[in-house]
Amino acid sequence: MTTFDPEQMSRLRARLEELRASDEMLWTERDFQLFCRWFKRHKEDMIDGKLRQLRFMARHEDAPVELRETKDEAIDTFLRYVVHREHVEGKTRAAVGNDHKAFRTLGDLVGIDRDKLPVVPTELGAGRSNLALNKINLFLGKSVEEVHDLIDQIIGLRDLDV
Repeated sequence: MTTFDPEQMSRLRARLEELRASDEMLWTERDFQLFCRWFKRHKEDMIDGKLRQLRFMARHEDAPVELRETKDEAIDTFLRYVVHREHVEGKTRAAVGNDHKAFRTLGDLVGIDRDKLPVVPTELGAGRSNLALNKINLFLGKSVEEVHDLIDQIIGLRDLDV
């Protein structure tokens, strides 16, 4: 996979057009590997790490990310996953940042607009990232308070003191 092949590059460009034109998430791990290698210029260990992270997100017990359904479902489930990791599991910014990097790379492969994705929080803790909430607010057309309520409904925190 490390040797440049012009014919393979042509096939990859055609495949990228196909993936980006569809609302479905029809990608394969091979598509992801080739895209990362030739378009993102990642080394094999970074590609393997991002694939591991995507598999982890897809198999998460409490908030799995739908990586094989529609792009909208992938975005929605990724948002639930991130909120769960930040506020229920209390994961560090670095751990959540790796989730974001892997999902953004997949989004680049299948044509998900980065403006539709939540941003990596500047800091984690009891409060929510206002920057991320403002981006969600723009996407959903809701106030920050309404977004808080939606997130609480999504991950079932209504009755918890969070």
